[in-house]
Amino acid sequence: MGVRDLQQAFNEIGLSRYTCQRALSHYEAMEGGQFQVLTFSGIGADGVTFEVRSEAFHPGLDPAQIARNTAKALLDKQEQLS
Repeated sequence: MGVRDLQQAFNEIGLSRYTCQRALSHYEAMEGGQFQVLTFSGIGADGVTFEVRSEAFHPGLDPAQIARNTAKALLDKQEQLS
């Protein structure tokens, strides 16, 4: 899965409120082994930039679903603050 696929998955859920312009994937060593982490950055509809990280997950899970979950968590967090 490439960076564009991750951006597209994030933007599917961002609903034009958050547009991912950059997606990164990296691994972090944690207790129990290596875990994958996704980082998304971009701009919101209000013109404010954002950067958000996914929860660490096992490399065998679907990164596109993790991207969607991360976008949903960002939307939920912003709704709670409103």
